[in-house]
Order: sequence, then structure tokens, then C-alpha cells
Amino acid sequence: QGTLLAAVALESASEADALSTALLALGQEGMARIPRIRPAARLLWAEPADAGHGVRLHRYQFPQ
Repeated sequence: QGTLLAAVALESASEADALSTALLALGQEGMARIPRIRPAARLLWAEPADAGHGVRLHRYQFPQ
């Protein structure tokens, strides 16, 4: 019913952990906000697809 996965990759593990928690809480809004403060961050965020069938994956700076 909400976020299924929130992941952030950075050189600093502690910063990545903190920002992945923020992404988990912010959801789609975090996908827009986090790159503004950490442009080098790579983000993955997953949510249920429409009608609960499958997963919709959002990427920032992650290859397909």
C-alpha cells in the first residue's frame, strides 16, 4: 500500500542509510528532493503498481 523499497547509494554508508530512511518516509517526493542536496546519490524507490499487480520501480542515476 506504500513504499516497498527505498535505497540510496553513496560513498558514505551512514549518509546513505540516513537518506534511504528519508526516501522511505518521503516516497515519490524524496525522489525529487534528495538529488537536490546530494547530486551524486543514486536512488531506487519501488511502489506497488496499479491495482496491486506488480511493482513500479523509480530510478535516479541507476542504469536500466
